[in-house]
Amino acid sequence: MKKLFITLLLVFAVSACGSTKKTTRQTVKRKDGKIITIQTGVRPDWVDGRATQYPNALYVTAVGHGRNRDDAENDARGSMSNIFYSKVESVSQSMKSVSSIKKNGKMLSSEVNFDADQYTKVSTESVFKGMFLSEYWQDENGTIYVLATIKRSQVIPALEEAIDDLDKYIKKTVDEAKASEDQMSKTKKLYKAIEKATLREYYNSQLSILDFQGKTIPTEYSVNTLVDMLDSQLETLNIAVVISGEGGSNIKNIILEVGTNMDLKIYGDESVDTSAGSFESFDEDENSSKKDSYATDADILISGDVSFKALDRGDPKYQWVEGSVNLQIKNNKTGKTYKNISISEREGRKTLPEAKRMAARSLSKKLKTELGVTLKKALSGL
Repeated sequence: MKKLFITLLLVFAVSACGSTKKTTRQTVKRKDGKIITIQTGVRPDWVDGRATQYPNALYVTAVGHGRNRDDAENDARGSMSNIFYSKVESVSQSMKSVSSIKKNGKMLSSEVNFDADQYTKVSTESVFKGMFLSEYWQDENGTIYVLATIKRSQVIPALEEAIDDLDKYIKKTVDEAKASEDQMSKTKKLYKAIEKATLREYYNSQLSILDFQGKTIPTEYSVNTLVDMLDSQLETLNIAVVISGEGGSNIKNIILEVGTNMDLKIYGDESVDTSAGSFESFDEDENSSKKDSYATDADILISGDVSFKALDRGDPKYQWVEGSVNLQIKNNKTGKTYKNISISEREGRKTLPEAKRMAARSLSKKLKTELGVTLKKALSGL
């Protein structure tokens, strides 16, 4: 009986030793001076995504691993980023759908232009300031695991405050737009409101992850609402075009085409080719009274001149021409200049008319690209 008891005791002891790993802790100083503790031995539950010490109701957690500590830490940060960036990406797609709304087959002039990476960076910076690398564990093969954590209650208040500040700014800007009698001022303020509302969408997406129940903060002015307001405002803007010089009518047609693609209302004189776009013709009864006063009454005046001059390049085989376009975009009510555009092109051909035609073609192509960007900046102030 005594031998049986000793045998069973030995079996139990051997079995116990074989199933238990000793947990050890080693302190290490990181490059930033912070002291961390790396565990070995028993595999912690957080390595497999069951961080009982960091309950899901209170924390957002992510696990990273690597062959060394730096790799493991970077992987943990990346895993945490992926949790938030996946939501941010859905917002980016939503914003793109807003910017792709079309009207009568044309892109709306209030097309939302935004840098998704920049909004992502701004909206996640405040969140990741609350992220900590809380736990470290190394397995028997030397692989290091790192647990990244964000305590919900520490980050949510700052995010809610940021959203509240944006809401106040957006409301103030929209109220100022409604009260302003300057059509250009109205337009710019609505563009700025859209910019802030877009950032707010990103902040709200972060909040939906940080809030355990996925709650977000409703807004009075969504991006869609503001885009509708801006499109209505742009329909009230009158833009006049006055260009002098040889080839001026061609430049007017380019301006008309760009404006039409932006769904803007453009007025010019009878030299403009109405087939170039949806030109507001003065031949129509409702517009006939504007023929003599369109430039004076316009909210925005695009004026300038076109010129061509022959160049003596000492080449008997080619005739050289330099073409120039100088445009000014200004608030016609206040006289304030928003943007100036100056473009010149040189072309050489066998005959002077051919060289002039090629210079005009090069000018038109270059102007079409630059004017779209410049006019958008003039309207938005961004």
